[in-house]
Amino acid sequence: MEEIAEFLTDEDFVVTTAFDGAQALTRFRAATPGTFTVVLTDLRMPGLDGYELAAALRREETDDVAIEIVLLTGHGTLDGSADTAFAGFHQCVRKPVRLTDLSGILLEAHETALKRRRRARISAADATGGRPEE
Repeated sequence: MEEIAEFLTDEDFVVTTAFDGAQALTRFRAATPGTFTVVLTDLRMPGLDGYELAAALRREETDDVAIEIVLLTGHGTLDGSADTAFAGFHQCVRKPVRLTDLSGILLEAHETALKRRRRARISAADATGGRPEE
């Protein structure tokens, strides 16, 4: 993951890394709500695996601070059925992956999270009769 983090930093992404799923969840919780738009996680990690991390993040997420989760795996098959495997994930990416392709996937996920946040602001404004915040 160090190579990926270095590449993304060079491509002007703001990157926060974590050793494992538990540390990622701790960093997510410690950050100001809305700091993260995309979480890139490996499937297999010590402690919390990618599925458990995604489930924990989804429980804490709200529409106004929506995130997208991209799952990275080097394993030929995912645990569980196809429906369960992709539940909660923006996309599943198999290793090895071309870094330029991953960059595009993460940009798309970022835009999706921002669209979800905008929709939430518009819905909240409609509910209160006000204008959405910019």
